[in-house]
Amino acid sequence: MEQNGPDRVRQQAKASGNAQIIQVAGDQHIYVHALEGVPPLPNASVEKARPVSEWTAAQLGVHAAISGEQHSKSGPFVLPTYLRRHHDEGLRDRIETIARGALTEFEVLRGGSCTGKTRTAFEAVQACVSDWQLLFPKDAGSLLASLAADVVQPQTVLWLNEAQNYLDGPAGEACAAALRRLLEADGPRIVIATLWPEYYQEYSTSQVRERAQVRALLDQATVHDVPDHFSGIDLTALEQKIHLDRSLATVHHTSKATGLVTQTLAAGPDLVDHYERPTGPFGPYGKALITAAIDAQRLGVTEPLPLDFLTAAVPGYLTDTQRATAPHDWETHALAYARAPIKNVVSAFSPVPHPIGMGACPGVVQLADYLFHHGRSGRRFDVPPESFWNAAHLLANAADLHALADAARARGRIFHATSLYLRIAERPGVLALLTEMAHQVGNESRAETFAYQAAERGDGSALVILAAARMEDGDSNGAEPLYRQAADLGHPEALLALGHIRKRARDSIRAEQFYRQAMDGGLSGYGLTEARRALAEIVRKFGRQGEAERLQRQAAGGVQQFRLRSLVDIQQRAGSKEVAESKFEEFAADGDRMALVVLAEMREDAGDKAAAEEYAHKAAAAGLMDGLANLAIIRANAGDLASAERLARLAADGGVTWALWELARVDKDQSQWRRVLRYGLTADGHPSDSWW
Repeated sequence: MEQNGPDRVRQQAKASGNAQIIQVAGDQHIYVHALEGVPPLPNASVEKARPVSEWTAAQLGVHAAISGEQHSKSGPFVLPTYLRRHHDEGLRDRIETIARGALTEFEVLRGGSCTGKTRTAFEAVQACVSDWQLLFPKDAGSLLASLAADVVQPQTVLWLNEAQNYLDGPAGEACAAALRRLLEADGPRIVIATLWPEYYQEYSTSQVRERAQVRALLDQATVHDVPDHFSGIDLTALEQKIHLDRSLATVHHTSKATGLVTQTLAAGPDLVDHYERPTGPFGPYGKALITAAIDAQRLGVTEPLPLDFLTAAVPGYLTDTQRATAPHDWETHALAYARAPIKNVVSAFSPVPHPIGMGACPGVVQLADYLFHHGRSGRRFDVPPESFWNAAHLLANAADLHALADAARARGRIFHATSLYLRIAERPGVLALLTEMAHQVGNESRAETFAYQAAERGDGSALVILAAARMEDGDSNGAEPLYRQAADLGHPEALLALGHIRKRARDSIRAEQFYRQAMDGGLSGYGLTEARRALAEIVRKFGRQGEAERLQRQAAGGVQQFRLRSLVDIQQRAGSKEVAESKFEEFAADGDRMALVVLAEMREDAGDKAAAEEYAHKAAAAGLMDGLANLAIIRANAGDLASAERLARLAADGGVTWALWELARVDKDQSQWRRVLRYGLTADGHPSDSWW
């Protein structure tokens, strides 16, 4: 007899010999496959579906709203009267259509923090499928466990509020793959998710292999955009309801000018005001504590924030006077300021629920998402102070340390990046980074040490970096043995490099062998295209024309080097400068960030420097710093070195350093640029001294 659900999963996992135990409903246990590349997920519980009508808004993640009472104390969860808007109709139509069919569909509500995504979804499922079941996994492990146990039956809503919590991190690809399998099943079922636009863009446009499943999942989604602002029609509808609901009356009074209704309901703007304009003797210390938290999260920390790390980071965010006059109990009062409830709804810091027990996890806090959203934008050009990077060593999570090290390196803070990478040298790829950085500062003995440590662990990538550095220095004799050692470890790029070396030495037979080994060994991307072209040249010389033509066709159809068209080329293809600029204005209006970069260059070419910088800053606000970096190089070529350095430093502080390194190479005869080129920048942006 065929087994279903947990019984079938248990048998499959036991047979595989590669399983982890997960808990089901308290006592019972089953086994699920441990997916390749996914670390064991602690406390992964199979969740139980319940009727939609039994779930409350609070349980499904809807923000509590302001009560509308001027001096009310904290009380029950406030859920204001709901105002249906244009996007509600589209979502409800989709849900009703799905409910009448036999498919499993994926609906994504895309919008910024506190825009009403979760409330929109909550009201829609309550109105359209209240007789269905609803399953709300609390984390990625529970999602995987629940999907493996076939809990999501037909006529079930799978609720993924804040979908980045499932699709990011080490289990993200596994979750996405499992959800794609669910979408192939007969329904009707609905997977409903909420997601910030930034995460949606990052996931849906990422070309890295590690995000392939997430990207494919989002390709199958129907996206419903939830606007940040209430429209004029929406505000009129709001005004007609204010006599019925005190929360709506309050929000109408405070937000009718801005249209930020849902954000005000969730007290977001008041929270920002509490942060940006601190009051009282301990306000500045509270702000410093919150700013350290914002910096940690925007630079990649995903785990709950340890208070010892945050308090150690605080000094660099304060003035000399504030540090000198700080009372002995400043930490207690700063934390109280950060925890103070705003409008009795939200605070900058909130407790982190215990993952399996009651109460809060001690010694850690989580940052309000609206405040993170605000800080990520407002502090995009702010590099954390020295105290922050020193305090980062108190973090225990290797992934968080890796993220901060990457952020420091991307901003040219090489010393801090290196010190953090040393903490996590056992993580894959880190020794290769340390090899590259040791070479950059001129410490070849350390570079070799790191490279050989990586090789002992079976990773040849550091040897490839060391060999490439030898090649740059013109030492091909010193590079070849390193490439051979990396090739022995199965590194395909090393085999490609050996093929090039042998080809230049006119040793076509050995070159052909290396190219074929590289292609058979997993070479991908432009490296594969490069190997095919080189091999085509060799076999053509040997008279194998058919094979040469086949390789050339494969190379032409493979990954090509990305080359930006020149501004002159763009304008010629468009017919005129005016037509080209108009086209790129349209592209920019449609959300094309690269169009903003091109427009910045066009305005610079036209002599309108102010407009050029405005476009470059718009691109930066959209997450692309290359507009500022491009302008820096253009102005350096025009002799405006002061402006070039200013823009290059701004881009570097935002996470793009190539323009700064280029200026340093051009001016490397000056001692300060030599130091920048070799040792990077200090936390506050000065050329760093020798530290290795």
